[in-house]
Amino acid sequence: MIASEELKVLWTSFELFMAISHFLVLIGVKNSKIGFLRRQTTYFLLDALTHLFNLCFHHKLLLNNAFGFLIYINWIVMFIGHVYYYLNLKLNPPKPDDKSVANLCNIFLWSCVEFTKNRFDIKQCGKEVVETVSDIVAHSAGYYYMFTEIKSDAYKILTILLMAMALYNRMIRFKYFLTEPQMMPKPLRDLYSVFKLKS
Repeated sequence: MIASEELKVLWTSFELFMAISHFLVLIGVKNSKIGFLRRQTTYFLLDALTHLFNLCFHHKLLLNNAFGFLIYINWIVMFIGHVYYYLNLKLNPPKPDDKSVANLCNIFLWSCVEFTKNRFDIKQCGKEVVETVSDIVAHSAGYYYMFTEIKSDAYKILTILLMAMALYNRMIRFKYFLTEPQMMPKPLRDLYSVFKLKS
């Protein structure tokens, strides 16, 4: 039982990390260069497996109501999508200074600092925004449902601490993730500029 509770803590902290890191990419606070993606094939496979795990672990709970059914469908879509991303990246690994990325999924280009168009233009990038928001919802649901399975308050606190440590080490201070104002929506970009001037 202790081991299973500890596994829930690790899984919950990982799901929360995934949800928040995806959110930071969405709003343009932390984004990588295209060349960094060549190392990330395993990450996208792991991302797909989180959705598969949630499908297997939570299916009885979710199929009992309409809202849960929608979450379940979202996990299926996200699992298929991430397997596709994994295969696409595996077959078309971008080179560090390679401008030829024609065969790469647009979601990769959209999430990297080299992207020059308006990331939040609904006509041009609406699909990428919706996919990322759906992924955030999927990971948030995985976090929520597993978090409610944890009985100990101490373990719940440990979950948050583990997530914060992972986020700090693997994204906030990680040298391959950059903060570029052009990746942000305009209100956030303006706010960032104000804080940048003050500092």
